[in-house]
Amino acid sequence: MKITYSIISRGHLIINYGDMSVTITGELILDPPTFYADIIALKAWEVPNYQEITEEEKKDMIDYITNRSFDEIGTKIIFD
Repeated sequence: MKITYSIISRGHLIINYGDMSVTITGELILDPPTFYADIIALKAWEVPNYQEITEEEKKDMIDYITNRSFDEIGTKIIFD
């Protein structure tokens, strides 16, 4: 499944995973460009009724985003 993500404001990161999405709160630092994302929000993400997101999928999202964010959007995303 394709993962896309973007920082939509100083304090929000939206992650799309297939036809699902979650908004993660955090803090954007401009120099160096880094977004500190609240990992608790992602770990608590549950999809109602129609599809379960496993802990392995959540880990894959975190790894994908942290390893590619700077090259893809010019901001390092760190989950803490």
